[in-house]
Amino acid sequence: MNRPLVSMTVICYKAEKYIREAIAGALAQTYSPLEIIFSDDASPDETYSIIEEAVRDYKGPHRIVLNRNPTNMGIGAHVSKVWFEIAKGDWIIVSAGDDVSLPHRVERIMQEADIRLGALHHSVTGIDEQSRVLPNVENRDSQHEIAPGETFEDLIRRGYWLKGATMCLNMDMLRRYGPLDKTVVNEDNILGYRAFHYGGVKFIHEPLMLYRVHAESISNKYYLKGSYLEFKNRIIQYAKSKLSIAGQVKKDYSTMNMSTNMLLWIRSQIQNSLIDLCLFGDGKFQMDFLLLPGYYKKFLKKIFMFPYWYFIHKKAD
Repeated sequence: MNRPLVSMTVICYKAEKYIREAIAGALAQTYSPLEIIFSDDASPDETYSIIEEAVRDYKGPHRIVLNRNPTNMGIGAHVSKVWFEIAKGDWIIVSAGDDVSLPHRVERIMQEADIRLGALHHSVTGIDEQSRVLPNVENRDSQHEIAPGETFEDLIRRGYWLKGATMCLNMDMLRRYGPLDKTVVNEDNILGYRAFHYGGVKFIHEPLMLYRVHAESISNKYYLKGSYLEFKNRIIQYAKSKLSIAGQVKKDYSTMNMSTNMLLWIRSQIQNSLIDLCLFGDGKFQMDFLLLPGYYKKFLKKIFMFPYWYFIHKKAD
């Protein structure tokens, strides 16, 4: 029986502490035919050197491809380069440089793959920085269920996402909608609604990966915790994330025949993000947004909330 070629893409940046485990997990895959692409986004550490050394004498069944970007491209441009310019497979399996794929991961995913689907993803087992198992981390399966009657526009509004490092993407789906914008930092959101629009998403309720959870990723879940500077940085990071998602949705607007209400939602997201960047970051006041509905109400609400945000965090300093 002919089996489709699968491209396993291990996307790396500053992963020297964990990349050996990620390499071992990738090389141990039981599925064939499989090409494994290790791609480093110009890490300033020894990530790429470790990859070169680890695969130099590999004699296994999988095809190994190495890529190192000469300059840092960022997640959107990096994955687009790997998926659209390097990968040869009919399906793309995504991995990160600090996570560990279990040996049967690709095999199990391909048992569920269907050419009508846009993407698949799966549960994980959380591990800490010392590779110790963490209970109930990033394994909330119910978050990935799609309710009956939900449209892809509903998914965009509620922020539906695929588990980024666990994705399996239909290459035909990727080609239909094209590369991600270079500003995109949350590709799991973009690919989630694109895959649903293409033909559907399937979630496998089975942990097929050891998913690394860092100390900083845990602390960042607490929106109102920490110093004012930490709070401010989280606001800026979140605003830039929303801005990049809304920008990509806006570019996909005509291709995917979205409604007029969706366009208004996109403008609202851009508006809110620019207000946050104006108040907390280095963003400039956007005069054209004075004409958009609800601008004054949103802007004044944030102005009045600013002292509360400031002093509640200053008290914690």
